[in-house]
Amino acid sequence: MGFDLATLLVLDDKREGFPAAFILSNRQDSTALTLAFAAIKEHTCISPRVLMTDDSESFFNAWKTVFGIPEKRLLCTWHVDRSWRRSIARLITKKEMQVEAYKIVRSLLVETDEAAFDIMLKEALKMFDEKEEKEEFKIYFEQTYSKRSEVWAYCHRNCKNLNKINSTILEERPSLDSHVTDEEMIICEDRKVLEKEAHVDNLRATSTRAEISKEEFLKGGMQLLNKVSPEQYDNILTF
Repeated sequence: MGFDLATLLVLDDKREGFPAAFILSNRQDSTALTLAFAAIKEHTCISPRVLMTDDSESFFNAWKTVFGIPEKRLLCTWHVDRSWRRSIARLITKKEMQVEAYKIVRSLLVETDEAAFDIMLKEALKMFDEKEEKEEFKIYFEQTYSKRSEVWAYCHRNCKNLNKINSTILEERPSLDSHVTDEEMIICEDRKVLEKEAHVDNLRATSTRAEISKEEFLKGGMQLLNKVSPEQYDNILTF
């Protein structure tokens, strides 16, 4: 019988993520997590403004039962990223198309300007429509994520530390999670390159938005999004 490890992180006095509790159990449904949170509540009462969880409802429902509803709920970037990669591998056959799709959603994720994000999201959905091979992924992404970007996109996170903490989790989590196989992981060094490219491209596109028309910005932003050839990302996706 396997066991799952869940970690409860809080912000310390330096606004850094600090592991405050570990939950080791043979299941992670709402019932088991409610018992765990109730045990934690016996020692301290937590009332966070922001709660970040994975994309299942088990953690959130258990938290609501014990501690009440937080002001804001966010999704952990590590879980969102894994969900995208798994879905890309399942719904898109061609490797080149997989890389292109991942580049698009990852650029959306790390965009920190809300106005730029809104424009990029619309264009990303159009780009998915242009290739028949991406149609199923486009449907999945549109139904599951595009309509609730407030819980996963960096532009909706007012606290910069949240993105920093998530980046740390993204680096460390694969070595701790026994459910992640080599085929599902992104090689860390290549992911850093991809994130750097996305940040630079988005920064350039955003910085020019005030000086050019919306149409020119759309064109320029999408050109930046596609300027790196898929061949340079051969090792990014290893499903």
